[in-house]
Amino acid sequence: MATCKNVNKSTNSNDLKIKCDNCSSNNIKDHEQGYVCVDCGIVIESKIFEYHKPYEDKRVQHAVLGGTTIGTRRERLRTVASSRLDKLNKLHCIQDSKKLVNIKARSEIKRIFEHLHLPKSQSNLVLARFKKFRACLRPGTKYRSPEKLVPLTIYFCLKIRNMSINEQELLEVSKITKKEFNAFKLQISRFMPEYAERNRKEYVLQKIMELREHFKLNMEFYYQSKTIMYRLWNVINCTKDDVIAGVVSSMVLLCFYKEREDLTVNALCSKLGIRMSTIQSQVKKRIFDRFKIPNFESLVKSTDDLRKVLLKLNN
Repeated sequence: MATCKNVNKSTNSNDLKIKCDNCSSNNIKDHEQGYVCVDCGIVIESKIFEYHKPYEDKRVQHAVLGGTTIGTRRERLRTVASSRLDKLNKLHCIQDSKKLVNIKARSEIKRIFEHLHLPKSQSNLVLARFKKFRACLRPGTKYRSPEKLVPLTIYFCLKIRNMSINEQELLEVSKITKKEFNAFKLQISRFMPEYAERNRKEYVLQKIMELREHFKLNMEFYYQSKTIMYRLWNVINCTKDDVIAGVVSSMVLLCFYKEREDLTVNALCSKLGIRMSTIQSQVKKRIFDRFKIPNFESLVKSTDDLRKVLLKLNN
């Protein structure tokens, strides 16, 4: 008989402190039959323990090796319910995939909100709307990617609440192209029907107020812009909200704030993320062509004629 004083995790006999009870020798060798005392030849009755190396070196053998308790693929194939277990495994993977997408979406929302200094109180609403948008998209569509869908969701969620957001700045910090962004805009009514019924005038006024605060203009600038916007709304509303804000504020600036040499139409356009040529084209088409005012040269050179129109609208 032999006494096992201390058994370590290794199965090497040199590491096992086994003592022969017959001759008290420590000279023990392991064979297929068990441990044998070299001095007296007695076979020691201590069993040889089997040890299988874990699948991962940093995990102990009894630790869970994956995120599922269904078993290994070989174990599932050997059972009589292998087809059912395979379906359960696929379902398990789908659930994990949805979790991963939501985690990525939450991370992307947080990143964009921090870059653009957006109110964090809206992040949960954006995430909830992201899930609804993604559920409406067919599998395989590129817009199902959180990197592309999150910026779009942020844009439409904030706009429908009349919260200002700069589209150009949003595109700069996102992984979606302007072409993809505009293509999704055309089909937003499928995902958010209420977006078409939002209060656009309130949003435009919000943008004009931001321009007033940014360039430190008085409240008269805001009230004049508001009056002109309401008077011309049916003429200028067939374009983007930022362009409407740019058209109205640029006309007021050129006609009533010439003394501000440091403030230009180009500066207003840069703040709104639009081009000055867009404003000029809209003024020519919506104002000069509409009211049949001849000899339009440019936005700056035709300021006197534009001023006459605005004075009539203010009366």
